[in-house]
Amino acid sequence: MIDDRYKITRGTPIGDGAFGIVVEAVNLESRSLVAIKVTKASPKYTQQAEKEVEILQKLNLADMPENEHVVKLLDHFHWKGHACLVFERLSHSLLDLLKLTRFEGLKISKVRIIAQQILQSLAFLDQAETIHADLKPENVLLSLPSGPASKQTFSDPKFKIIDLGSSFNSRNDLHCYIQSRWYRSPEVLLGVPYGTKVDMWSLGVMLMELLTGVPLFPGGRKPDTHRTHAHDMLVKFVQVLGPLPIEIVEASVKASDEFDASQLPVKKGTNGKESPASPCEQTSRGTVDLRDRLFQFELRRNATKALPRVALLRKISTSAVKRCGKGNDLRDFLDLVSTLLKYNPKRRSSPHIALEHPFFTTPSTAYQRS
Repeated sequence: MIDDRYKITRGTPIGDGAFGIVVEAVNLESRSLVAIKVTKASPKYTQQAEKEVEILQKLNLADMPENEHVVKLLDHFHWKGHACLVFERLSHSLLDLLKLTRFEGLKISKVRIIAQQILQSLAFLDQAETIHADLKPENVLLSLPSGPASKQTFSDPKFKIIDLGSSFNSRNDLHCYIQSRWYRSPEVLLGVPYGTKVDMWSLGVMLMELLTGVPLFPGGRKPDTHRTHAHDMLVKFVQVLGPLPIEIVEASVKASDEFDASQLPVKKGTNGKESPASPCEQTSRGTVDLRDRLFQFELRRNATKALPRVALLRKISTSAVKRCGKGNDLRDFLDLVSTLLKYNPKRRSSPHIALEHPFFTTPSTAYQRS
């Protein structure tokens, strides 16, 4: 029992993370099934939960149809030192759907439905000047009654993004460490100024994963460089998308020049001693320093000369290509993804523009309801 109002219905959590756990429960007053996020009893996670509540309350109150693709916060309270957030009970995640295919990937007609709804949610967040900052398959859930995953259908699917615990307003100070590694954008890795377009990059990576069943940029899994995971991510980028554009390299080098640890201001710690301020307190500097000429050479050596759409096509298995049919769906899909995976965020599609792409407006195959 939680707060004398919610009775836990399962013996094990339905989700967990660094923040704490998520449990399924029934509201004893309304008899409705809910999901309760119970954070760890620490000031750090309590503050993070309070921020998530503030963002969700603002989003949920917005009188816009697009907000139906953002999870609904039903209640929040403190219980035995834990911050508790009560959400509507959703169903399976996109990762669960991929597991059903044995990681062979989804039909392109289903990927279209998912992509369109996520873009609608991102258009809504963009208008609210909110960065989700952790978009990935685990954080997009199907809004259907929970049951055996094999019996779920796409008759009238509705997908919702969840876990806005890392979200923040794009006008406020930017965080130096956001996004899960495989979905992290190049501007975050390189310390280049960023905005809501980081979520568009994550979406582009996700769409390829939904179609193929495997991550597009699994940095660190089978390293292509002996450096850090962040360096490996960049190597995997250029192997598919070609060399980094000069303006991004120059912007990253400039950011690195502005960050000089020996020149950082000092601050007094709790012990009264002075110590250098941390990089995150001083700048949004990324984790890769492109002043390293040897690594720049390594990137150029690994960079493909193929067009992104061609290199992306090579990542798709023969069986996945066959599932796309003989129309223009696959061509349009690859074109859409290539607009989402532009290195320069200024050239990356916005949610509103992406929704007008031919992949959505002139599909070759019908929206399959199976």
